[in-house]
Amino acid sequence: MHRDRDLQLRILRSVRGDEKGESFKDLPEDFVAYNAALLIDEGLVEGQAIKGSSGQYVAAALISLTSAGHDYLDSIEATSTSASLPACTHTTMTVFISHSSADSRLAASLVSLLRLAFSLSANEIRCTSVEGYRLSVGADTDEQLRREVRESQVFLAVMTPASARSSYVLFELGARWGAKLPLYPVLGRGAGRELLAGPLSGINALDIRRREQVYQLVEDVGRVLDCSPTSPSALEESVQSVINAAFEEDQGVGTDASSLTQVGLAPTAVGILRCLFDEDRRMAADEVAEVFSLPSSEAKHYLDQLLSTNYVDYRPGVVMPRQLLRGAQTMPGSRQATYGITSGGRAYIMKQKS
Repeated sequence: MHRDRDLQLRILRSVRGDEKGESFKDLPEDFVAYNAALLIDEGLVEGQAIKGSSGQYVAAALISLTSAGHDYLDSIEATSTSASLPACTHTTMTVFISHSSADSRLAASLVSLLRLAFSLSANEIRCTSVEGYRLSVGADTDEQLRREVRESQVFLAVMTPASARSSYVLFELGARWGAKLPLYPVLGRGAGRELLAGPLSGINALDIRRREQVYQLVEDVGRVLDCSPTSPSALEESVQSVINAAFEEDQGVGTDASSLTQVGLAPTAVGILRCLFDEDRRMAADEVAEVFSLPSSEAKHYLDQLLSTNYVDYRPGVVMPRQLLRGAQTMPGSRQATYGITSGGRAYIMKQKS
């Protein structure tokens, strides 16, 4: 987590009451709570900040500005015109996502993940085929892309069979490589390392069909931005969305019964699906790993493949916040995330058995 001065100004104005109905729904709750807690600790706001079982702030009850809070806000508004400017005042990109328009769903899932992980605003990300992150109307496309490719702190290259056919992706990769700036390739939608040919062959790429490598991507981006990401549990749903999109075949795989039977499942994945069918109950990833004598990360990889085909569904685990268990004699309760077979998965296994 990090201090966000623009957000803190919004919080102070909201508490003062001159921005009634101020909404922070565009930002992660724990990030807002963290910045509100800083204001409470610094004596600018009267209230109470609440921590969850992980030790991170999860909520804050704000009552009113202190006299110091009023003085602080008045001094900023009196001496700085920038305090009244909208948050979108950056002139350079933080993250540039190079991709083919055919991979827009995968690109959009990466945008959502990075925004949630680092509380980035929309104007800090360029992703040209995703609504809200396109170039402005009338922009000189080639010139602006050339500048943003050079200036962005993080350059993600979404490598898929479609991006290998895209002249713009090749242009962006060449511009970044030619400027001797770091670039971070990620593989998805059937792509292998063979796509990283020529001068890119020596660059390590992450396979974002694998859960642990998606989390590694978040950690690596955090190091570049010098910013700690939000907790892994808060990112779980967004990580799963990236994995699902990365598992889609290049030509697109539908989710109706006829197209699902065409999906090529690894034998181990079929074995796991058959186990879920035979057991007729939900199972945690660690239990699957034990049954099939697999490393936990590999079991999750096969389960992610099954999720991408809609043959299984996913029910996230729950950790009961400590403040809801005040007076209890035990530590906060928890329930593991589980996987269960869907009707499509049952139909697949029945067809295999017939």
